[in-house]
Amino acid sequence: MTTDRKRSRLPRLRWAVRHPLDVLERSGFSPLTVAGILLFVASVVTWLTYTYFTHLS
Repeated sequence: MTTDRKRSRLPRLRWAVRHPLDVLERSGFSPLTVAGILLFVASVVTWLTYTYFTHLS
């Protein structure tokens, strides 16, 4: 019985991993909130990259 549940959830999980923006919009997030999340993630990645390269040299 548990294998049937896993099989039915797996395609939805694969779709969610491939389409994260659509998942956020379906969950009720507005486009402005999605843009804010993306901006935050980009700024964290940029800061980590900057920190890595400045301490590396």
